[in-house]
Amino acid sequence: DLPQVLDPFCGGGSTLIEAQRLGLPAMGSDLNPVPVLISRVLVQLLPKVALEKAIHDQRSPAKQRGSEIQMDLDDSPGLRQSGVEGVVTDIQYYGAIVRDRAHEKLQQLYPRLEGESVIAWIWGRTARCTNPTCGVETVLTTSWWLSRKPKQLAWMQPKVVNGKVEIEVIDGQIKGSPPAAPKVGRGGSFTCIACEAVIPEDAIVEQGLKTGLTPRMLAVVSDRAGHRVYRSPTDADIAAASAAPGVELPEIKLPNIPRWFSGPRFGLINQADLYTDRQIYALCTFADEVRALHTEIMADGGSRDRADLITAVLCLVVGKFAQVNSSQAMIEVCAGPTRFHSGFGRNDVPMTWDFFEVSGFCDKGPNWSRLVETAISGLKYTTAGATGKVIKADARTVRSTPGLVATDPPYFDAIGYADLSDYFYFWHRRILKDIIPDLYNTIAAPKSGELTAVPSHHNGSKDAARDYFIDGFTETFLNLRESMLDDVPMLVVYASKEQKGGRDEETRWTSILTAMVNAELEITATWPVHGTGSRRMIGMDTNAIATYVVMACRPRAKRAGVCSLADFNRLLRRELPGALRDLQAASILPVDLAQ
Repeated sequence: DLPQVLDPFCGGGSTLIEAQRLGLPAMGSDLNPVPVLISRVLVQLLPKVALEKAIHDQRSPAKQRGSEIQMDLDDSPGLRQSGVEGVVTDIQYYGAIVRDRAHEKLQQLYPRLEGESVIAWIWGRTARCTNPTCGVETVLTTSWWLSRKPKQLAWMQPKVVNGKVEIEVIDGQIKGSPPAAPKVGRGGSFTCIACEAVIPEDAIVEQGLKTGLTPRMLAVVSDRAGHRVYRSPTDADIAAASAAPGVELPEIKLPNIPRWFSGPRFGLINQADLYTDRQIYALCTFADEVRALHTEIMADGGSRDRADLITAVLCLVVGKFAQVNSSQAMIEVCAGPTRFHSGFGRNDVPMTWDFFEVSGFCDKGPNWSRLVETAISGLKYTTAGATGKVIKADARTVRSTPGLVATDPPYFDAIGYADLSDYFYFWHRRILKDIIPDLYNTIAAPKSGELTAVPSHHNGSKDAARDYFIDGFTETFLNLRESMLDDVPMLVVYASKEQKGGRDEETRWTSILTAMVNAELEITATWPVHGTGSRRMIGMDTNAIATYVVMACRPRAKRAGVCSLADFNRLLRRELPGALRDLQAASILPVDLAQ
């Protein structure tokens, strides 16, 4: 029999997918329901039903329904070769249905002028000027620019009329520029538009906690006959944005961890505070339409497994839609066309002062159809008919039949996985809590038991967080030894988040190595793997590692001896120069060599 591959920190399932592509059965687990859902879709649900015929003969009802969801499978041989063509057809079909039904319910909330299609609405937060002689409600924005494209310059021009800030949108200019942005340096201080007094960050914090920093619509980005235009919002635009019915949502608080969540300090207390009322209502509408599909798919002749798969894929699309349709979504005004960026450019939920909102129905910019297409494009990497299972479980207790253990565990304190995943869990649970109940028996993503060294989870103590990490991974490695074949090593991928040197870096590496030693494992080989490309763990333009280290670990032999530190150093001096030359010949970057 072929050995099973076990990944107890399965994340998005890449290790398991590669195992299946090699013909090996795969089992994954994670404590966090968000990665479990992603991995289960790709490794367990999809391979099981991929070879079935599509429920509907049409590849997509897109052309019949006027949807933008289009994917020409004739141009996607990877999809055909992987045997998922039928699944793709059904996802396209039901994705278009969700879009059309949501559009029927939401179209009145998204008015537009004759001949235009609205790409996005631009918002900025507001606060009262603290100057006693002023008190104007000013706009907190990081830039007045809307477009810097040559010969198509556009910006917002603020002015004060009768004690109120008015915003005029200037579009289609060949030259010119807006006034300086009111943001003052780093942090949360702003200049009042009316009196030019500086509103200090502490005052912004106080207002945010007491009354909130109310968002204000500043501009509208539209498409007219294939050309992007910028205009001021109309009364109808402003009225529609506040006309969305209220929705009852679970109260999930944003963690008070400034390193990853700066919003609570400024009054964004709950997950729902990251959205405008219209964004909340729109996302709930899409989520509820996806949830309703489950019984409809089975009524159309689909199996329970197929209904689970299609609903889960479209549920993930709702999560991605939330990523492009919250106050975390920001615009980038550059020399070319203005760009729209989704949230999570880094692994954090920062305080944002200005942001854009989309409807999801425009064929330009971020939209539902494009997100469905993106979800479909990743399915070609799966293996139809492969054997796989993914469960929600703690790595300290999960067991499998003996095989190959290969995993990429949490990197000490680099990412707050459970805290950050609430952003998506918030929407996933609304759709799947009755469909895939084993993943959604808590209101928020489970935090207890996560194997990270986050001090805020341990009363702010770095030492307690480190001890918890070492003890947890010692227990994990001891447990995983029971799932190893005698002649097959355990593969552990690890990397520190950046190369600074000093005690922090030593702590990150020595913690995982200490746990291995405590679990009576020894490292018999290592490989550097260039695995991150241009998008790294802590973002762009940083002194961040691009290389991960794969460590092959085996149980330490009982006959293994010891050596003195002097002997170890002599051996190291003899072997290290040649090893460094090999690493340099393999184009390992200098910032990675220390690992």
